[in-house]
Formats: sequence, structure tokens, C-alpha cells
Amino acid sequence: MSQARLDVVRAMAAMAWSDGRMDKNEMEKLRVLGKRMGLDVSERSKMEGFLRSRPSLDQVDFSGLNEKERQAFYMLAVHYAYLDKRVKPGEKKMLDTLATLLMVPLEVRTAIEEKAKAQAQSKK
Repeated sequence: MSQARLDVVRAMAAMAWSDGRMDKNEMEKLRVLGKRMGLDVSERSKMEGFLRSRPSLDQVDFSGLNEKERQAFYMLAVHYAYLDKRVKPGEKKMLDTLATLLMVPLEVRTAIEEKAKAQAQSKK
């Protein structure tokens, strides 16, 4: 089992839950992510648990990620936050937490968030 792949899915599930609920669109996006990442049967089972109840980030280890991977991970989290075209307070708090854990510089974080917001608004 690749703990790194499962950590990505766990963090994205935590992001999806950060507004207090997991909707069908978020579930589907997470299942697609799990499939693209090649999760095995055991990992998919754990992922389904993340869809049923909010996972904690306490066990997620970002130390093995390089700077580019951390930024890409943050970009994915921002994408999940904007799935419904707006960021709710709980989602903002989770993005703040992830940015800190991932050590994403403020200027990079701001650029990623502005781009995602513009893309979300263009899809209205």
C-alpha cells in the first residue's frame, strides 16, 4: 500500500468535508482521484471510509514532498474548495491549515487561489 497516495486522498476528503458535509459531486471527484491514483482494494476501502466520515489530517505526512509537489497538492485542494464555485469559511480554514502544513509561500498560495477563483467564476 502506498501511504503517500492514501494521504493525498485523505487530505482531499478532509478538504471536501471542511464545509461540514460531503456532497455527491465531491464523492464522485474523490472516487475519480482514487481511480487515477491506482488505489488497491484496501486503499479504496479506506477511501470509502473517508467519504462517510471526516478524516483527520493528524496522520498525513507531507515531509516526503518536494516544493513542486507541495504546490501541486495545494492546487488540488483549492480545486476541491471551488467545486461549488465558492469557498465557505470551513474550507478557507482547511486551506489555511494545508498551506501551513505544506509550507506553500503566501505569494504562491495567493496566485493559485486567484486563478481557481477566476476559473470558477468563468464557469457560472
